[in-house]
Amino acid sequence: MAKKKKKTQQTFMSPDKYVREKVRTLEKGPCYMTHDEGSGMVHIVVSRLHTGGKISAGFYLVDKFCLGVKNSFYKLRMEDYEFDDMIDMLGSKYGMDKLSYDEAHNWIYGAVEFAEEAGIEPCKEFSLTKYFLDEDTDDVPLIEYEFGDEGKHHLFVNSNLEASKYMPLLRKNLGDNFLFTTGQENDGYHNKKNDRFEHRDYTYKHPDYPQKIVLMHPEILKTIDNPDTSVSMTDEQIDTILALPHDSLRQDLESIILYNVGLTCDGVPKKMLEKPFSGVLGNAILLLGEVGNGDSSLDVVLETLRQSPEFLHYHIGDWGHEIYSGTIYKLGKDRLDKLHEFVFEEGIDVFYKVYVVQAVAETNKRQPERHAEIIEWFRSFLNAAAEGPDKTLFTDSALNGLILSTLTHIDSEELLPEIKKLYDIGYVDEEVCGDYDEVADDIRSKIYHGKDRLETDIHKIHKRMKEMYEK
Repeated sequence: MAKKKKKTQQTFMSPDKYVREKVRTLEKGPCYMTHDEGSGMVHIVVSRLHTGGKISAGFYLVDKFCLGVKNSFYKLRMEDYEFDDMIDMLGSKYGMDKLSYDEAHNWIYGAVEFAEEAGIEPCKEFSLTKYFLDEDTDDVPLIEYEFGDEGKHHLFVNSNLEASKYMPLLRKNLGDNFLFTTGQENDGYHNKKNDRFEHRDYTYKHPDYPQKIVLMHPEILKTIDNPDTSVSMTDEQIDTILALPHDSLRQDLESIILYNVGLTCDGVPKKMLEKPFSGVLGNAILLLGEVGNGDSSLDVVLETLRQSPEFLHYHIGDWGHEIYSGTIYKLGKDRLDKLHEFVFEEGIDVFYKVYVVQAVAETNKRQPERHAEIIEWFRSFLNAAAEGPDKTLFTDSALNGLILSTLTHIDSEELLPEIKKLYDIGYVDEEVCGDYDEVADDIRSKIYHGKDRLETDIHKIHKRMKEMYEK
């Protein structure tokens, strides 16, 4: 009798690990570059195509005059319309041309090599986004481009503080053979008026976390701390866990989360990075949304959002919206006071506050009788932000843009005066949400109102996450 083939389960990995090990195996897709507005600053986009139709892409802010790859990020498994929207936004703002992969490769690596002559390394994010590019070998046809300003390194910066980061390197490696301009509106990566507002130092001092845990239901770890279920728990597995007594399950999940925060709050150990991604934090947070409360459970979830970007990138990756927004809505819809305090905290990464903002907006969609309460919640934030970047270390122009984008999805016309104030002081990243007229028109037209409700069904969330992961 022939032996049955053993069925193998797909092992999932963290987004960063996927980029390092798999992205180069994907087919190359279209590449784009924005127009140079005179400062040598351009956006370059390199895409990769999944067999199922999704698109992953590396985005690079390239300074052709001096700094090489100044900023970079990636997006995995976008739908084609999501990718097209990002390209359209960049194109409408700066103008954009399509180019071949070989051209994109040579522009990026040529700028990196030119910057290295001045002792300047590419941004740290390039250590990941470089995997959207082929290795820089002779297998890629060489195309010669001109870098610098008439051959010289020309440093454009917006402040003396920014200049102090680069000037010692330039002098050490180039002597006086370079050009230097300050006070220019040259950055193009965010709203140009806001470049000096984009940097908020991460200074959070975390408390002591549990160094060991004793669980009332230790068997759940076999399911939630497992590479085979990192983003693919089955309905049966979810239902089996949720059939446990909810109070003791809640306590176990809170303990698991805080223990794992303690393991990685000061950096992810090398031995963990080398292992397959287990998804334990995301699984526990989603389950806690089913059995948790607005007190200890919400506190635990918010504590994970106070961690460093490196922590959240490892544990959550691109699934922050799926894991956090609906969970915070379920746990925090009756604790808007606690959510209000969180968005005003300083010293934590402001980007991750958007999940709290989305949860508050969801409360307005599902409980319209609380509309006035929700509007005052947002008005309080907008009025505080309007004090300006020097006094508002709890936000930045990008988060302000994300909040305004969220407000276009609810009835928020009464907030237009506060929104206008933010635009008047240049404290909105228009690449995130558009200019004032666009935001105001979207709010008044009610075209997005009530749409795109958060998915809060844990079974459907896991199904969506699995679909996002698959090619």
